[in-house]
Amino acid sequence: GGLFGTDYRMLFPGDGIDGIKRFFLDTLIAFGKRGLACQPAIVGVGLGGSKDTTMVLGKQAACLRVVGDRNPDPKVAELEQELKKLGNSIGMGAMGFVGTSMVADCHIEVGYTHTGGMPTSVHTFCLSSRRATVRIDAQGKAKYRGDPQWFTPI
Repeated sequence: GGLFGTDYRMLFPGDGIDGIKRFFLDTLIAFGKRGLACQPAIVGVGLGGSKDTTMVLGKQAACLRVVGDRNPDPKVAELEQELKKLGNSIGMGAMGFVGTSMVADCHIEVGYTHTGGMPTSVHTFCLSSRRATVRIDAQGKAKYRGDPQWFTPI
């Protein structure tokens, strides 16, 4: 998918976690008002890397992880939960109506970056989350997979 809302901002170390939260909320409110998110949305956040890397990380966080999955880093997992709660506190719900269900889940992926900046991206992905996996071996045999664990061996 590529029609869902995506935004990027260069934050700086002084912005800290509060800067990430502010950008996250600014983005969700703008997306909700402009109809750029299909609420409730799975929200992916990319932190770090370069501009292109943070965009890929955020899109992977939104599209490739399943609802309820948590980042293996406990501090990042805690931030995922906090951002989900914040996103559901802005007063927007399903289909842009008033409510408390803007965010079905929030996933964060992180990358290494220069200490002078903190590239950050936010991506919303439709709750329907249509996806499939097929792996084709060297002999051309296809093996399909119904579960969405994309990066695990078959």
